[in-house]
Amino acid sequence: MRRTILLLAALTGVILSGCSKSAIVRKFYVLEAQPGPLDTRLLRNQPLAIKLDVRDFVIAKAYDQTRIALRTRSNELSYYYYHLWAVQPAAAVADMVYEVVAGLELFQRCTRGYSIGPDYYLTGQIMALERSQIGKKESAHLSGAYFLFDAHTELPVLQHTFDKSVELKADKSMNGFAEIASQMLYEEYQLFLQQIVEYYQNEKP
Repeated sequence: MRRTILLLAALTGVILSGCSKSAIVRKFYVLEAQPGPLDTRLLRNQPLAIKLDVRDFVIAKAYDQTRIALRTRSNELSYYYYHLWAVQPAAAVADMVYEVVAGLELFQRCTRGYSIGPDYYLTGQIMALERSQIGKKESAHLSGAYFLFDAHTELPVLQHTFDKSVELKADKSMNGFAEIASQMLYEEYQLFLQQIVEYYQNEKP
């Protein structure tokens, strides 16, 4: 009887101890445009006479999920269980691009998704979106391309490819990683927007 009482007391202590600890929760991170310098060539008095759709991106299968990828060796990936993207990357990147374009009011019309009678549509491909931790170096790695298609012919008009890594120094947290990844996407997209503006100015009748 005494042994039973002692066992129950011990189990109660373990349960109470477990309840007193902070619960481990999953954390979600967003890809969004980061405030920063804007190329003055993208600031215009009048929008370009272009009707543009921004459509979902294609993501490599290894990254086409909400779990954030971690590369620890040249050919080895693992995935965080408690750190996830808030939105599937294919939609999140397109949402961010649309937010930037709509905010600039660069085009006559900009639609997220599919619209009636667009002149062009913008999409892209992300081949890598990962946190890298090899040795003592921690970095954000991004690889992919932006594409502009003629909506009438379905043929590609412009392409901008990128493959870059930025070391995580001041802020090595997962939030810091998400900020750097967002900044990299934003910077590369600014470069692509410049290409679009130059193309339109050179090719318009």
